[in-house]
Amino acid sequence: MELNLKNCWVLILSIILGSGSYVLGMCGVTRACFAYADLNKYSFILFEPILLYSITALPLGFALIFVRDDIFGRWLRFAQWWVPLSIVLITLAPTSSNVWMPLFPDPTKEGLSWLMGGLFTIASLTLIIRKSRAPRKG
Repeated sequence: MELNLKNCWVLILSIILGSGSYVLGMCGVTRACFAYADLNKYSFILFEPILLYSITALPLGFALIFVRDDIFGRWLRFAQWWVPLSIVLITLAPTSSNVWMPLFPDPTKEGLSWLMGGLFTIASLTLIIRKSRAPRKG
C-alpha cells in the first residue's frame, strides 16, 4: 500500500466543506454572530446537510490516499453520478417532518444527508476494496 498524495484533495475538500459549513451554520443559529440575520435562513437548509455529508465522507477521504490511480479513476466515475444524485435528493427533501412522533422515519434533509453520505462511503469503500483485490491487468 503506497501513499498517493495526488488523491488527498478529496480529504482536504471534505475537511474544508465540513468546517466551513459548521462555522457558517453555527453563526446562523447564534444571535451573537454579526451575520446572524443573513445566515439564519441557510443554517438548516444548506449548512447542516453539507456538514453531515462531509462527516460521512471523511473515512473515504483517508482511504483514497492509499489507492492506485486506476482505482481512483473508477471511483471518480462513480462519484460523478452519486454526488449530484445526493444533492438533488437532499435539496428536494423537507427541512423537518413537522410531526411530533412519526410512525415511519420521514426523509428530511438531515436524515437524507446521513443516509446518502453513509451509503456513498460504504459503496465507495466496497468498490475500492473489490478493485484493489482484483488482479492487475497488463
